[in-house]
Parts: sequence; structure tokens; C-alpha cells
Amino acid sequence: MGAFQKNHTPTIIWAGLKNKENKLDQLAYLLEKSLEEIGFQKTPQRFQSHITIGRVRSDSNIARLSEVISEYTFPLHKLQTIDTITLFKSTLTPSGPIYNVLKTIPLR
Repeated sequence: MGAFQKNHTPTIIWAGLKNKENKLDQLAYLLEKSLEEIGFQKTPQRFQSHITIGRVRSDSNIARLSEVISEYTFPLHKLQTIDTITLFKSTLTPSGPIYNVLKTIPLR
């Protein structure tokens, strides 16, 4: 488990994914390359395969949260087959994020 940070403060809590044979990394590279070809700008961040657990909305107890994130490990490795990719648009609002599905793509 980890956190994406802004100014050394956790903003997004995530669970990392280990991907056999780096297939997720390869998919991310091909997707990013294809998006660049149609005019999207490449992000400076390195790809990190993950599942977002939550967003940090307050600085309350931030030191304890950081401690828990750094110490926590998931007890078991879970295998998961991915058969679709869903592209979401995420709109952040004061009352929380709004997610809209833009496209769902089945994988072969």
C-alpha cells in the first residue's frame, strides 16, 4: 500500500499491483504512445499500476495516516484476470469526485 503525495502529504491512497510479465506496464506504454499520437501530452509521472483505495480530504491525523500507509501490507497475494478496460472521466468537486464512464473495451 502506498500514497501519491503532494508537498510530502498523502493525497491518494493506493494498493500496488504486481503484474506478471509486466503486461500492465506494456499496456500503459502502448496506450500512452497512442494517445500522444493523437495529441495528448505525456504525463511526467512514471506509470504505477495500482487500485485507488481513497482520496485524502483532510489534514486531520495525517501523521497517523502516513504511518499506517507505510506499515500496512496486504496479507495475501490475489490473482486477478482482467478482461475489460474502462476509461473514466474523473471530475473533482467539493463534495467528492464524480466518475463518468467514457468507454469500455473488452480484452481478448
